[in-house]
Amino acid sequence: MNRPHIHTQRLCLRPFAETDIFDIVRLADDPQVSQMTRNIPHPYATSDAENWLDSMQQHANNSCVYAITHLQTGILIGAIGLEGLQQTWPELGYWIGSPFWGEGFCTEAAQALLYYAFTRLSIGHITACHLKENVASGRVMQKLGMRYCREAMLENDPGQPLCCYYQHTAESFHIEQKPNIVMG
Repeated sequence: MNRPHIHTQRLCLRPFAETDIFDIVRLADDPQVSQMTRNIPHPYATSDAENWLDSMQQHANNSCVYAITHLQTGILIGAIGLEGLQQTWPELGYWIGSPFWGEGFCTEAAQALLYYAFTRLSIGHITACHLKENVASGRVMQKLGMRYCREAMLENDPGQPLCCYYQHTAESFHIEQKPNIVMG
């Protein structure tokens, strides 16, 4: 499925391409990144990136995943997307390469993606979760206006880390406060 590029003040959200594999591995093969996410293994190899891109292609009708790139330089910063588009509560997920932490890129990208999801994809509800120790991700969700729901283990497995769950609705998303974005 073709998705538009989404431009913000500093970012371009665009579909991933095969040419991104080297940069995906460079950013994702960082223990700091894998420790803060639910599904990025460490080490992260080229085959992991290739499999991830293949999976995106296979599930294109049920997901919307973007490369987060710097608008001026085109440098890959991370990834953001929605999984489960055909479900009642699609899930927002993202990761940012550690060299770009603390710059507000994740919040900027997520605001743009939520605006796209609520206004163009007609999604009514979105959920998200972060590992409890990933406080920065929780701050992103709070800045987006997401409502904290609960804390739970992943898949009810005592060996899994605790996650904090949030949700957002189209009604509670302030569409009149449209982020500075351009879609094309």
